[in-house]
Amino acid sequence: MRVCFFLFLFLSTGFLEVSLRANPVSYEEIDPILIETWNATYPVAFTSIKKKDVLGKGIMVLRENGNLIYLYTFFVSFPRYHQEEGKLIADEENSKEILVKLYHRPYHKEKSYSIDLGEFSEKYNLRSVVRWIK
Repeated sequence: MRVCFFLFLFLSTGFLEVSLRANPVSYEEIDPILIETWNATYPVAFTSIKKKDVLGKGIMVLRENGNLIYLYTFFVSFPRYHQEEGKLIADEENSKEILVKLYHRPYHKEKSYSIDLGEFSEKYNLRSVVRWIK
C-alpha cells in the first residue's frame, strides 16, 4: 500500500512526464532556429548574437497550461537605423543590444518557436519553472 502511494505521488507530480519528454535543442544548435524565427517575425535582421544563456543557468523549462515549454535567452546586436533619401540605412557602429526570449512550444505543430523581446527576470516565472537544462 505504501509503495502504491509513493508511486502515485511520483507520477502525479510530473517527474516522469518531464524525464520522458524529448530533449530540446541545445544552445550550440539553436542559432539557425533563432535566425529563422526572427526573420519570420520581424522585417529587419539583427547583426549578431552577442550572448547566449543570459542568466548562465541553461534552458528554462516552464509549464504552461499543462504543457512544457523551453525558454532560451539571448542578447543580440541590433543596428540603429536612419533614413536617407527615402532609404533605410543601418548604422552598424551605433548598434544596441536587445534581450530576446525564444520560446519553444513542442506541442504547437505549425509554429513551435516564437520570440518575445524585453525584460527577463527569473522571479516572474518562479511558479511555472519546472527545471533548468544545462
